[in-house]
Amino acid sequence: MPHDSIRIGAFEVVPLCDARVPFAVDEAFPAELPEGWEPYREAFPWAFLGPVTWDYHVHAFAVRTSGPVLLIDTGIGVGAPEDWGGVTGSLAVELAIAGIELHDVEHVVHTHLHLDHIGGSTTDDGEPRFPFARHHVHRADWEDFLEADDPDDRAAFERSIRPLADRDMLDVTEDDHDVVPGVRVLHAPGHTRGHRAVLLGDDREALLVTGDALHHPFQASHPTWPSTHDADPGTGVSTRMALLERARRDRTTTCVPHFARPFGRVGPSGWTEG
Repeated sequence: MPHDSIRIGAFEVVPLCDARVPFAVDEAFPAELPEGWEPYREAFPWAFLGPVTWDYHVHAFAVRTSGPVLLIDTGIGVGAPEDWGGVTGSLAVELAIAGIELHDVEHVVHTHLHLDHIGGSTTDDGEPRFPFARHHVHRADWEDFLEADDPDDRAAFERSIRPLADRDMLDVTEDDHDVVPGVRVLHAPGHTRGHRAVLLGDDREALLVTGDALHHPFQASHPTWPSTHDADPGTGVSTRMALLERARRDRTTTCVPHFARPFGRVGPSGWTEG
């Protein structure tokens, strides 16, 4: 089921919980936290499944505007790796529950082209899921994933992005720009070379979608620690610090796709809910 939506200025943002996967937290984050994991288990029990397991959620986000419906990412689809336990995405069901018709989606912003952010772009038979949508991709990711070394990423690209390119449904650009008025893509490299964040709202109220600059709440307290999830860990650190500082300085509501509770804020000591 979708989480509760939130209102940001003129926009309604609906989180769509596409999938959840249990991962060993010490393998995903081989970090020796000086304070240990226990403070984070107490503060964010939703981020864990039992004593040793990370509760990894895959969210996409539907943005209702006064005009077109916009999506941020499209989840896993049918392309999860074997070691993810056979999970498949439920984007179409989540959209139906939210009352969003596939033909009403006019824009899809991909924060990056990893398989768990593009898999729902096509149906099981390889057809575009959103027949009237433009899909927005950073040029660096387009170039890198055309010939991705990782076989899972390469297969996901061929299954979920190539059919869109063949039908001229991709908008491949490098610049930061408004996809629709009030929804801006921001180059935020490190996790991938073309990774983007999304800023939506207005001067009075805004939401910052971090993409995969963050994966776990502890990273908001330790942004300078490199992440094994990033293609370029050093650049990832710089991006994470910049996004967190922006969110903290501007008191911006912040959204992290892989958090079980995706909305929160960045305080002086790290992540806070609500």
